[in-house]
Amino acid sequence: MVNFKSITRRLFLVACFGIISSLVGSTLNSTPSYALLIGGPDADHRAAGQTYLVGGSAVRNTGGAAVALRTYVNGVQQNLTAIAISPRYVVATIHANNRTFDSNSPTGIAANASIEISIGSNAQTNRVAIYQVTRVINFPGTGVGTNLADYVVLDLGSNRLPIRAARLGVVAWYDTLYTAGFGSFAVPNGTGFRDYNVRGGWAPVLGGNGGVYNPELYREAIFDPAFISGLNVRGMAGDSGSPWFNGNGELVGMTVAGTNGTGAVGRTSFLRFDNPTIRANLLPYTLPPVKVPVVDKAGGLTLGEELVTLISNRK
Repeated sequence: MVNFKSITRRLFLVACFGIISSLVGSTLNSTPSYALLIGGPDADHRAAGQTYLVGGSAVRNTGGAAVALRTYVNGVQQNLTAIAISPRYVVATIHANNRTFDSNSPTGIAANASIEISIGSNAQTNRVAIYQVTRVINFPGTGVGTNLADYVVLDLGSNRLPIRAARLGVVAWYDTLYTAGFGSFAVPNGTGFRDYNVRGGWAPVLGGNGGVYNPELYREAIFDPAFISGLNVRGMAGDSGSPWFNGNGELVGMTVAGTNGTGAVGRTSFLRFDNPTIRANLLPYTLPPVKVPVVDKAGGLTLGEELVTLISNRK
């Protein structure tokens, strides 16, 4: 049996290795020793990833989807992954978007920056449709670090995405979870390349803790092809923001970090969406708005006016 305590604790923020230069045609990752490790045939991992895209079979009836995230700052782009949790809203990591933020801007986006998502199977050559982020929504107590919840909500301005809203689920120890992302890829101990295709697979949840990350906020999924058969994966470079779904199709987390290197054993650290505070913050953005007529001072309806509210519980 593998002694998981002996696995390296050296973790890194996935986005740090997902930045590319203006030479966007290159498929070689800027740090080729880091990659999404795949435990099965690449064609199968690519097919699995596509089921978790907008319109994909795995999310068609359960909601939520992986999307490609692209940021621009002074014309230089960075490509990662994010989660569409409803037709209007997307969840992403803070560390993937930090360079685009401006707290003094009404939208939260710096004047020299922009954020967009695409829904195709390749973040460069098959984007299918592109949507601009119009506003960044931050939450108290969030940030980048092992004891902070690393997430932000991106607003597309209106219902743009043809998806069902995600159902938020619960993470249980040793559950098998499913993920998809647009990061680099490699077989164990190989060289990582990046071709911007989506890839997917699954990994069991390690019981007990989130590694060096606060276990109240994070959990870890295991990659070990010697002991775990099938399409076992470990998210790494460019996979920050990737969704994790449970066997019921419920969205339970988002990739934030992973163990360093392309060894045969490792972990993916993901933010827990079943944390009560995180769940409470995200739930309103998964719910459809309900239009309620406004009552005037005389007690009658004011024609043409409506108040948009959010349902507090969906189930």
